[in-house]
Amino acid sequence: MTWVQSEGAKQWTDVVPTRRYPSFRGRWSDDDRRSLADPFLSVERAMDDGKTSMLRWPSMTVSAAPDKVSRATSRHTYDAILVFGAGINQDGELTLDSRVRVDLAVARWKAHVAPMIVFCGKWSFSRSDVPIKTEADGMADYAVSLGVDRANTLTEQRSTDTLGNAYFAFKDFIERQGWKHVLVIVADYHISRTAHYCRKVFGARRDFSVEGAMYPCAPNERERLQRRQIVSQAVLDDWLKDISEGDDASIWNLMNTIHPGYATHPKYSLADTQKMILEKERALFPNSTPS
Repeated sequence: MTWVQSEGAKQWTDVVPTRRYPSFRGRWSDDDRRSLADPFLSVERAMDDGKTSMLRWPSMTVSAAPDKVSRATSRHTYDAILVFGAGINQDGELTLDSRVRVDLAVARWKAHVAPMIVFCGKWSFSRSDVPIKTEADGMADYAVSLGVDRANTLTEQRSTDTLGNAYFAFKDFIERQGWKHVLVIVADYHISRTAHYCRKVFGARRDFSVEGAMYPCAPNERERLQRRQIVSQAVLDDWLKDISEGDDASIWNLMNTIHPGYATHPKYSLADTQKMILEKERALFPNSTPS
């Protein structure tokens, strides 16, 4: 099933999980972020002007273009599938979060949705140890074990966060290969943030969809993960606020001077960034335990 943004909608919207799975409807605005004491209470409400956004469990797709209706992925032909990594253990074993993403990507590849799969990610810039392989290599190996031909896999091994996933996938593959339509696969709780940064990097130059694999976890863990997505996005958006969509040169300049995951001498250290995240979480979620 597919998340559809109706024709005529004028702005990009986020969606937030509620406690009423498996389905909900709602819009998540900047005002909501600032004002809702508990944003994980249901945001289901009547929408006017035909702008209702629907999200149905467990497979979710969003369209990059707010003025177009997104169709189910089985009806699309994409140039490639991008899989954004979600962790790898020090011994090279993928986390469950990464595996469910690969499972979905492999299913889409076997259904001939796209000829190539690009696995994206080094490892998180926040970790202190060094795994024996990158997230990208681990995901590619797992995909091959599930029946994907190695020749149909590519790996992006420089990114250390979601913004980097989008940026390096665009610069190293999408732009060079001249791909026009890509399907990005992440976990269900990661859809909104992924779409936000793909749109920031790609701008109007490429069409893309984002599909979420269901990540099995308890409701309180899902709330924690979603809250973390909102907070991390809010911090990074403070850095990106003056950069236009599609201005990848300015995005790289920011990554190369400010971001602790990419800059040699970043303006903000990892400790600085973690402090910003904690402060932002306290501001946005004053009634919640810091995640």
